[in-house]
Parts: sequence; structure tokens; C-alpha cells
Amino acid sequence: MLTKTRKVIGLAVEANQILLAELHCSSLRHRVVRTETFDLLPETGYAQPEPLGAALHQFLRRHHFSAREVIIGLPAKWLLVKESEIPSVAANSLGPIVRLMAEREFSLEINDLVLDYTSGGEADANRLLVMATLRRTVEPILAAVRAAGLKVLTVTSSALALSGPVPPAASGSNHVLYLRANYAEILTRNGSGFHSIKHLSYATGADQDPTAAPDSLLRQLNHYFALTPGRAAGGPRDTLFIWEGPGQSAETYRAYEQRLGRPVQIRSGLEQLQREHWDGHGAPETTDYAAAICLALSPLRAQPIAIDFVHSKIAAQVKHSRKKPLLWSVGSVALLLIAGGLLLGSWQRDKHEITRITNALAAMKTEVDAVESLAEKVVSVQDWYADRPKILDCLRELSLSFPEEGTIWVNSLALREDMRGILTGKAQSESDVLEVMDKLKTNKVFSNVQLLYLRDTGRNSRDSAFAIDFIYTNGK
Repeated sequence: MLTKTRKVIGLAVEANQILLAELHCSSLRHRVVRTETFDLLPETGYAQPEPLGAALHQFLRRHHFSAREVIIGLPAKWLLVKESEIPSVAANSLGPIVRLMAEREFSLEINDLVLDYTSGGEADANRLLVMATLRRTVEPILAAVRAAGLKVLTVTSSALALSGPVPPAASGSNHVLYLRANYAEILTRNGSGFHSIKHLSYATGADQDPTAAPDSLLRQLNHYFALTPGRAAGGPRDTLFIWEGPGQSAETYRAYEQRLGRPVQIRSGLEQLQREHWDGHGAPETTDYAAAICLALSPLRAQPIAIDFVHSKIAAQVKHSRKKPLLWSVGSVALLLIAGGLLLGSWQRDKHEITRITNALAAMKTEVDAVESLAEKVVSVQDWYADRPKILDCLRELSLSFPEEGTIWVNSLALREDMRGILTGKAQSESDVLEVMDKLKTNKVFSNVQLLYLRDTGRNSRDSAFAIDFIYTNGK
């Protein structure tokens, strides 16, 4: 039981604003004290930490924020996420392995990234969700927040914080959908572990009902579910917890149930949050500041935060793994010097000392064996990536030519040994196909890029089908 009130501020960072919520917790009872929106100006953007920190400090004073501990949440658009499966290894070996995986998968210098990971839970401990963000993105924000007189406890994902009130699924999966004005974030949770986090951009047409589910968002959700492992036949349905935007209603929920390609149960994220221990009328009433509130709740929960860029599990393990070999090396040199000195004296006089050193070496055998085992495992992991097929570079360049928004997708790719290929797919509009064509033609690693066909798919669908012919030359 808490004996005094703890005050925490949640900062949900977005592109042009920061959502703030201050929570007070006393005797395990929570209360939302105040919520505000801090709008960024050109002179106080994230790239100017000193002016931003001064402006944020004045904003906090003007709106009477009294807490000094903060939790920062980053949007999914700023995150690099990779799900990987690894063999069973000791917990202290995961740090070096995850760093090697990140260097291979993210195609960026490891020193330019801030990394952390979380496991797939008790049922899938060998599956890891590795998350990274650019160091040049995080460090100015940390500098600004600290300049405002605040103490940063954690930097994590806002979507992960929103999954806090959602109970682990005993079977099937729980999906958490966070809706904003022109984008959404979706997170999948399997049991106590996490599967993926994705940013979804969408637009609402001028003639569309603002309370209805946007068509472009529904198409991206169906595409996301198609790539997410489904439930077993006859098994329990997945559950979709929606942190709804303004104007959402029961009719909106039914629209999601009817138009999603996977059968899911729809639940309200706000209702789950309101089941927490709230003091009187201090419970959240809208989801406008849901991300900031859930971030502030994170350090007050018994469950530790899954992703913490400030106290990264990778950084801690790498630091630990570098110290131990150094200590062992120094100890071994010291023992050799002692042994050399003992050889100059009488055997009888130094017999006791030799016995003591022998016992010390025997006691270190377990630790030495552990280091050798770790070295063998790291070498074996490097062997997994020793040979990089040429096709991987081709697939990477093709992927980078497609937009993130999911308005165009590939159905099939045929690639011959001479690296001549044909890809076919569909797009929401012909302009999306032409944009991809332009990127392929301007990319020096491709030649003879030709559009074989571009036509409507028919059957009352507005999508367009296309086929593109190309030769991958690797820039030669």
C-alpha cells in the first residue's frame, strides 16, 4: 500500500503536439488531476530542445502541473519493429544476440539506434519483439523534457501503454486499436507477450459519415489481419479493443464487426481503463487523452513496462557482458604473477598458498565455461547471416519503393536466376502504381522497368490491378 500520494505525468508525443495527463495515486487509488494539449510551434519543435524545454516549462506552470516524474510515449510511426524467433539461450546471452539481429535487420548503424526487446510471453518465450527508434529523435526530446525541470522515468511506445488495461488473452489474441484524427496504431497481444505494432495512415472522405469506420482504415486493418497468424478453426474469437476517436458509437463498432475480414469481438478500451481503481469522479471520461493517462499509469502497475528505451535490457546486458571478461582477464594475470613469485621461494613454505590458488581457479571454472559457451553461441548466430543471397538486396530495394500507407500491395513476385522479375499486385488508384513505377525507374539498381498492364479489377471494386517487368542489376 502507498503511504503518500505519488504524482506522475504521461506525455504522449505526436508529430505536432504533446498530450499531457497528470495522475495522482494514493493507497492504490488513481485520480486524473488535469489533461492538456501542448501544441508545437516552428520555433519550439523537437529539433530545438532548449526553446522547447523553456516553452514546456512555462506551459506546465501556467496550467498548474505539479508532478515532476514523467513517462514519455512515442508514436508507432517513429518505431522500427521486428519480430524474430531465436533458439533457447540463457537470459544473459540475449543482449548480444539481439544487437546482432538489429544490425542485420534494420540496415542502420547500431549506434544510431536506441533498442529494447520483449519476449513473446511464457507460452512463446523463444519469440522476441525487438523495437528501435532513432537516437537523434529521442535525445532532443529527452533534453527538452529535462530542461523543463522534469525527471524522465521511461521512454516507451504509446500503443504499448494503451495495452496495459487490456487483460492477457487466455486463448486467441487481443488487438488494441488506437484511433486518432488521421492515423491509427494497432498492437497485437498473444497471452502475456506482444506480436507486432503498426502505424496506419488513413483519410476520411468529404462525403463519409464522420461516425462511420473509414474505408481506407478498414482495408488496412484487413491487410494487417491477413498477415497476422489467425486463430485455429473452431477456436475462440480474437478481441479488438478500440480506443475510439470523437463521434464513435455502438453503430461504429458494428461496422467494424461486419466489415473486418476476421471474426472479432469488439470491446471499448475506455471501459477497460475505467475498471481500474479510480478515486471518485477522477476516472477518464473520454479517450482524447487515453495514451497520456495510460502512460502515467505504467509505473503504478505491478507489471514492469515491456519496452523501456531509457533502461534498455540490451544496453544493461551488453555493459555487463563487457565487464566480466575484463575482470576475469585481470584476475588471471594477477594469479599468474603470484604463481611466478611463488616459484622463486621454497616449495614447503608456499605449499599452502599454492593450494589456495588452486581452489580459487577451480571455483572460477564455472564462470570460464559460461564465457566460452556464450562466445560459441555468438559465433553460431553470426554464421546464420554469413551468406547473404543477392535476392535479399533485391527484395529490400523493391520494398523501399512502395509507400508505408498500404495503398498498394504485391500479390506475387517471379524472379529468375538472371535477376529478371515480374511483380503483380493491386492498388487503390492508378496514381499509386505510377508513383511506384517512377521510384523503380529512378533507382539505379533496376533497369528495363516496364509497365506490362494497368487495369480495373472489376466486380464492383475500385482497385486497379497491375504488372511490372524489371531487371535487378545491383547498380552495376
